[in-house]
Amino acid sequence: MSIYSEFNKLSKNDSTSQIKLLEEVKNSESMCIDDKGWVYWNLSDIYAVMRQ
Repeated sequence: MSIYSEFNKLSKNDSTSQIKLLEEVKNSESMCIDDKGWVYWNLSDIYAVMRQ
């Protein structure tokens, strides 16, 4: 299963689980640059929403 489908299965209100999943994927060695960009984009977006 891809990171995209796993991420989309998580509840939008479950920021902690989203961050945990993204952190695990971020530390993966086999990601292409586009996937890494997607992970960083989502991490920064989740933290920004949590601050509001």
